[in-house]
Amino acid sequence: MSDDDANPKRADRERVRRYYAGGAEAKRLDGDDGWFERERTLSLILEQLDRPSRILDIGGGTGVYARALADAGHEVTLVDLSPELIEVAREQHGEHLERILCADIADFQAEEPFDAVVCLGPGYHVGSSSEFEEMCAHTTAFTRGGGHIFLSFIPRLTGVAGLVARAASHREQVLPGTLTEVLATGVFRNDSEAGFSEAYFAQPAEVRASFEALGVETLELCSVRGFAAYYGSALRELRDENEALYREVLQLTRETASLPEVVASCWHALYIGQKPLG
Repeated sequence: MSDDDANPKRADRERVRRYYAGGAEAKRLDGDDGWFERERTLSLILEQLDRPSRILDIGGGTGVYARALADAGHEVTLVDLSPELIEVAREQHGEHLERILCADIADFQAEEPFDAVVCLGPGYHVGSSSEFEEMCAHTTAFTRGGGHIFLSFIPRLTGVAGLVARAASHREQVLPGTLTEVLATGVFRNDSEAGFSEAYFAQPAEVRASFEALGVETLELCSVRGFAAYYGSALRELRDENEALYREVLQLTRETASLPEVVASCWHALYIGQKPLG
């Protein structure tokens, strides 16, 4: 047993709550870098659900995805650790969602398992590989036999690359040696409230292994935005002005999204698994 396994480090959940309390994530999903991710994520989830399902959206923030899933005919329970975001979700989507609850994923207790569990953020904010494995175990426990699990994560190489940009704008947060350490451990911490203060960048193989150790069948592990990850503004323009070419890009994104090199280097990735029956 490693020291990390014996004494797992945990993320400071209060710092994570403060980061999201300002609503930055909801704004990001409407911006150049986020709209394509939002549409692709919803597409990947909905194509797996062939009938109306009871869905748990854990760490769902203000309800961007929960509302879209509810509008698609599903019964959605939204859970988030931020009381500020839960208040917004209740104001904007209260009549459309089955339940809206304020709780941390580690403390939430499901009365009965769900047909699908959507976890699109908590996986970014753990303090060690051991805590990441715990998160995988939580999402699996919330899922009924035969149900689906959707967990997003930031691949290790992508996370380290993103810190290069942060080093230029916040040099006090990325000191010499930080990139080497994060590449080795996946853990990034800083003392500033600017940007992610508690981040974990998982290895794609680690994510697959964590779920498969729990008996989950891997259906897909893919990059959400794919090779077009860095061209949100251009994609929006193509969508609005050159539909044929946009559809070609979308098709190629789907065809190449599971290539290991694309998953590793093209920002947010999504694990899709199915819990066995029984």
